[in-house]
Amino acid sequence: MDLPGFRQYAKDAALQDLSDKIDKLAFKFMNDESNVMLVVEQAGDAAGYATLEKAKGVDPTNKRTILILNKLDKYYCDLTPENVNQWMDGFGDLPESLPRFSMSLPHWQEGTAAPNPFGQMCTMSNAYDLDHLFRTGLSRRYRLCVGLDNFKQYISARLRALSLGYNGGEDSARSLRIGPT
Repeated sequence: MDLPGFRQYAKDAALQDLSDKIDKLAFKFMNDESNVMLVVEQAGDAAGYATLEKAKGVDPTNKRTILILNKLDKYYCDLTPENVNQWMDGFGDLPESLPRFSMSLPHWQEGTAAPNPFGQMCTMSNAYDLDHLFRTGLSRRYRLCVGLDNFKQYISARLRALSLGYNGGEDSARSLRIGPT
């Protein structure tokens, strides 16, 4: 289920009312222990991930939380061989128990047709993310944390585990860990 995003600012009472309604709807979903939360944040400084902080409030052990860092391509110029691996760790601000993925998704000029079929554009974005980060010096330790394809494989495995009746306990979580753990 795709829920509306949290609003951090409301300029008047009507917008504050809307913000409160969105919070109520989102937290109803987030508090249901049978739901897995895909927390989408723009790639950048992990210390500012407001939605992840809200998810931590209802899932402090990250048993049901998966972080997706979107718009990775906007940060390519900030990544160097000296910092790319620390960036994947959120410069120490992300817990090791948190499954996370960094990716770029296709985008094009608003008001124009997509230049290629969307699936083809996803494949190209995935390949470019992996190529750029590996050329920048990304450790093999993080190879499964980058790109849409790796995210899709992880989600497929997680859904298979859930359909087989795993309850997300330590044994099933251990088999689904990726990245720095």
